[in-house]
Amino acid sequence: MFDAISGATSYEDLATDLTTAMDDPKVQAIVLAVDSPGGEVAGANELAQLIATAAEQKAVVAFRRWLAASAAYWLIAGATESVASETAILARSAPCSVSPIVEPPTQERRYAP
Repeated sequence: MFDAISGATSYEDLATDLTTAMDDPKVQAIVLAVDSPGGEVAGANELAQLIATAAEQKAVVAFRRWLAASAAYWLIAGATESVASETAILARSAPCSVSPIVEPPTQERRYAP
């Protein structure tokens, strides 16, 4: 119900629609209309892999209307082609981590990326 109110789409709904399009011999290409600041990490990898698999079978075009960042950018990375509107914001995020350097205790603590 929230999807209908907010315009959001769940990974499960996208996977169902994508699988239906992949299995339909009348569908020659799949267009992903993307307008998202991101999304959940849980499930993103599985959907990204499904999109990449679809792109091996049929043309998959990712159309970025306004924004495709973070998880949305991750999802469309496997598309055959990516197209953006003239006013689209092109952004991505990269994972990073911080790991402590193990040294004998000193007054100064240092951390390295």
